[in-house]
Amino acid sequence: MHLSSWTLQVSYWLAERVLLRALARSKEIVSRYNGGVATPAPQKPPPEDDHHQHHHRHAAYAAEATGLLLMGVLLLILIIIRYWSNIPWSAR
Repeated sequence: MHLSSWTLQVSYWLAERVLLRALARSKEIVSRYNGGVATPAPQKPPPEDDHHQHHHRHAAYAAEATGLLLMGVLLLILIIIRYWSNIPWSAR
């Protein structure tokens, strides 16, 4: 089956129109996506008082570190209990 040159021209023209429309649509979507970004809020100026220079660390950080250490010790104890009979205690 042989397509005439007119049919090929029409199919190329339609394909070009479809691609150009899709490209324009994708640019429109991207511009809408980036259009609604809010500007950042201005930062507070640092306090002028000298007694505010001390930065307080929350107790949650100490509790987190303590919890991690306890989990590590517990894991070590469980591993030693599990493999107690396989440890060669008399090895030199």
